[in-house]
Amino acid sequence: MSMKCEVCGGTEFDYDHIRGEHICRLDGFTVQDRIDRADISGFFNSEGKLERKIGANQLGSDHTETFKKLRDYSGKSLPSNKKDWGRRKKFNRNIMIERTPLRIEVEKYIKTMSGNGLVKSIAKKIISHTHSTEAHNEKMGHTLLWAEMKNANDGNDVSLPLNETRHAQKMNEKDTRNGNYTVRMVSLAAMTVASRIVNEELNTKQIAKQHDVQHNHLINESRNIVNYLRIIWVALGSIDTKENPDLARIITFPPGHLFNRSWSDKDINSSIDLLRTMFEQEVGTRISRKAMKRLEQMLNHANKHRYLCGENINLVATAFAFRISKALNPKFRLKSRICSILGIKPNRIDRLESQFSNVLDKYFSTCWKKEELE
Repeated sequence: MSMKCEVCGGTEFDYDHIRGEHICRLDGFTVQDRIDRADISGFFNSEGKLERKIGANQLGSDHTETFKKLRDYSGKSLPSNKKDWGRRKKFNRNIMIERTPLRIEVEKYIKTMSGNGLVKSIAKKIISHTHSTEAHNEKMGHTLLWAEMKNANDGNDVSLPLNETRHAQKMNEKDTRNGNYTVRMVSLAAMTVASRIVNEELNTKQIAKQHDVQHNHLINESRNIVNYLRIIWVALGSIDTKENPDLARIITFPPGHLFNRSWSDKDINSSIDLLRTMFEQEVGTRISRKAMKRLEQMLNHANKHRYLCGENINLVATAFAFRISKALNPKFRLKSRICSILGIKPNRIDRLESQFSNVLDKYFSTCWKKEELE
């Protein structure tokens, strides 16, 4: 077999039987790697040459070799304290074992939680999609499905919720984010979403307190999970599963009641009342009254949308209120003020706009007629 170096064009190579590599004699470039092992990783050493490490799925080297000798690298005798020696040996062994995927740890934790067996079962299925790199790669590997998922995400690549999850470490003695904090947080988030699917509501503040998890972390993780599942369901809804029967098995549970939530009239009126005073100050009582009536119509339209009604009503009201303010006067800069009044962070508005801007614009244009306000 004739080979040619991609760097210098050389045709003379040395073959490394141990590493299974063909190495160019002129510049040392590895042209072909015949190693077929998943636990071997490559890296460049200090001299810029490619090196290989066997056991790439472990941390460090063989722990049995570490404690065979009682002298360090310089030849000095190591302490003979057996208790300390045993502690170090155990620690060294533990850090080098293969890491258990977060998904497995979460499934184990869900088993220990109290609650409906059906909810637990759905929660485990949710985790198998939202916190599994293998399942995500499978979706990416299906060209048609991945294209539709990107379309459902406004043309952007779909991020796995696992990538949004950060392992929280204990920083000091008073820090509650220690131990298996991430496992607990993801478990509660999955259970929360699963409960909503079967039309049960969990008291998120109560369970967050019981499991020593910050409530806002639980809510954010739940939102990430719901968004990822929504993208999958929207994508599958755009595909003819009869022509693509393999896609019918991608996700084996329906959204159920997850997106069939609705806001009450009391919720809608409460959001409007919070904004009324600000608009009265800016445009007067008469125009403000008519603008708030249009806002009510917009929220009623949004309340009938399958996915939008699952969002926080104050968040949706903020998006509409900002559009109203710009329509009344393009010079108004009220976004931060509106967010402050309704208790919404600006980055949440950005997320909502990235997902539902077309729907929000449609409902706004349907209900808004400025000439009727004047």
